Amino acid sequence: MTNEEIRKVYRRLSENFARQPFAEVMEQCRATIREYYSCFPLLFQMGCLLVNHSMLAGGNEKAQEILQEARELFTRVRSESRDVELVREARNMEAFCLLSLGHPEEVITMLDGADRLLIPQETLLSLAYRMLGRAKEAEAVCQTGIYQYLTALLSLMTHYQESCVENRAVFDEIHRRIAALAEAFRVEKLHPALLFPYYLSAAQGYMALDDSGKACAYLEQYTELVVTVDWPLTLHGDEFFDTLDDWLNNRMILGEAMPRDGQLIRRSMVEAVADNPVFAALHGNPAFQRIVERLRQCEE
Repeated sequence: MTNEEIRKVYRRLSENFARQPFAEVMEQCRATIREYYSCFPLLFQMGCLLVNHSMLAGGNEKAQEILQEARELFTRVRSESRDVELVREARNMEAFCLLSLGHPEEVITMLDGADRLLIPQETLLSLAYRMLGRAKEAEAVCQTGIYQYLTALLSLMTHYQESCVENRAVFDEIHRRIAALAEAFRVEKLHPALLFPYYLSAAQGYMALDDSGKACAYLEQYTELVVTVDWPLTLHGDEFFDTLDDWLNNRMILGEAMPRDGQLIRRSMVEAVADNPVFAALHGNPAFQRIVERLRQCEE
């Protein structure tokens, strides 16, 4: 399949997961996998599709079965593809599946020591373009690199804060720096999906620190973003990243689309608050009740 064909298949199946019985869509996925079992870019995207919709399977045991299917697809891509970048991405997704399946030791065995020294190839590529007088291409390479490292940094810092919840001073400082980074790059407009896990993680952390006031404050920011962003969410550039749209459409298989249907994303964002046991102590709190009510209105 071409990238455009893979994109269409992914979008169709993603929409089907939001509107059709899960078992029926899984059969559609498996039929596609069987038909294109030697198309490694497709297998990778099908694995991602299964990961992103495994929570719809109906219970933890069934979800783990779907994750195991996804893991097997990533293993095949990692073992048999000759595309170095695709192999790297498949390895990372296989590691994610292993974590979700409760096998952290295997993740450490697979990843420990890999990519320890980060040398951005975008720096070298940009210099090469400039030496050839191709300034626009040098600019585009820098922009896509900055964008990808920005998303990676915000994700890594969000995970880092979860490791520092027992140290209030460090926890607060991480939040200060994430907020500064998000403001500098106007992430709320550029890529709001990066902020949802940050706000949620912050709220959960402050619950662990027995600070329900701060927890509610971050849940309110989370809710305000959920109800004010333009749905469906898409990936896009802005005034600073003014070459990004071309890269998304030409180099990313899914283009500007998010990996899950907008309806499913909104539903999961409501459940992440309303059904989260971490916030059980807030159920009688009027502020929390208003938050849940606003989120449920967005779900509709």
